[in-house]
Amino acid sequence: MQVAKLVPGADGVFAVAFSHDRKLPAAGDSSGVVTLYDVAGWQRAGLTLRGNGGAVTGLDFSPDDTSLVAVGGDGSLRLWDVHLRQL
Repeated sequence: MQVAKLVPGADGVFAVAFSHDRKLPAAGDSSGVVTLYDVAGWQRAGLTLRGNGGAVTGLDFSPDDTSLVAVGGDGSLRLWDVHLRQL
């Protein structure tokens, strides 16, 4: 059963992570874009993070859900401030 279809980029989703409160899933795609969603309606939460090198191959939220680390296909790590939308 399909619950939601996450399509942040043209080439599909490579990594997914949920915030610890399970209210904010993040999906990383092959173009290096991370999109956050609102689980209430499975709509984009208005937060798109750009700047990863290559495909996003891993994602994880900090224990307090204020930061999100994204692993790029080029081996880079980006630490995003979820609320400020900044590196």
